[in-house]
Amino acid sequence: PKGEQKTAYLSFNIEAYSYEKTVKTALVKGSVQIETGQSKVVIHPGIVAVAEANQIHTMPADTDFYTSWIDNRFSFHNEPLASILQKFERWYDIKFELKGPDSLRGKYFTGYIPRYKHIDNLLEVLEQSMNIKLENPGTTVRVN
Repeated sequence: PKGEQKTAYLSFNIEAYSYEKTVKTALVKGSVQIETGQSKVVIHPGIVAVAEANQIHTMPADTDFYTSWIDNRFSFHNEPLASILQKFERWYDIKFELKGPDSLRGKYFTGYIPRYKHIDNLLEVLEQSMNIKLENPGTTVRVN
């Protein structure tokens, strides 16, 4: 109808941590302009922009992997164990220590894992799905 006001919706996720060199922006709905240094790019739904230093790279992506936290779950696609553990460290404020053979570094995981209220539930899921042994003596979890 004439005079009806339209509301624009924007849905996106930004992944930026002080200890990482990149900033990732995943767009679900709307459009976003990303700027860094002399680089500028507009992204549309289904695109992830990765900004590092003064450059921006874009790529098609399943944005569900970047926004699954909204549904209270972790989402991984062929992700290395070390990267997965880093995400768990941020969420649960706990440290993981890889022990044992280098084969642990070659483990990858694809799938969804619920974000549990207690770390012990997550550790049990990890042990069963990745065939690893976890020891949780306190604030550091040893991965064997």
